Amino acid sequence: MKKLNTEYRIPACFAPACFELRSESGRSQGEAGRQNTEYGIQNTEYKHSRSARKGFTRQNFSKKNLVGFTLMELLVVIAITTILSGVGVSTYINQQRAKLLDNTAQEIVGYLRYAQQKSMAQEQGKQWGVHFENPTEGQDFYALYSGAAYSSPEETRYLSSGIEYETPTAGNSIDVSFNRLTGISATSTTQSITIKSTVTNSTTTISIFGQGLISY
Repeated sequence: MKKLNTEYRIPACFAPACFELRSESGRSQGEAGRQNTEYGIQNTEYKHSRSARKGFTRQNFSKKNLVGFTLMELLVVIAITTILSGVGVSTYINQQRAKLLDNTAQEIVGYLRYAQQKSMAQEQGKQWGVHFENPTEGQDFYALYSGAAYSSPEETRYLSSGIEYETPTAGNSIDVSFNRLTGISATSTTQSITIKSTVTNSTTTISIFGQGLISY
């Protein structure tokens, strides 16, 4: 009688190695699935991004987004700029001419006061004055002199170009002198010197009062 083999064998599918193999296979499939999912998401995002950028091609950008000026617009801008520049330059020149007239008046007033101070100080024991002359030929001038009357200048200054005398008139002169010590006008009357801008025709009058006050 044959002896029965009662040894129990575990089927191959139930062996521990089988479970480990299947487990590893399952994880690999899971990883592959997750990677596919991530790739699909990235691919979708790329498509959306590409679609969004399609509107910014060189052709579309040059046609839709570039803004330029026409020739007529440029000519209008140039014309306006030229007009404004011309007005600004003209205003500046007029201001400089008016300033020149005012500066000349200030210089004459300062020179008169200088002569007055020399008379009050009795320099060289004399009285001092300023001679204003409007010659028929040549440039108008004023000169410092000493003594009761003008005979020769101690110092001569000429009017700036574009400035001339209106008073004294052409071919005439005016002497303004100051008494010693007091500094009052030697004539005891009010005398006037008027200068004029030959460009703007504006004038400024300098007054010398009998009491010695000088203003313009």
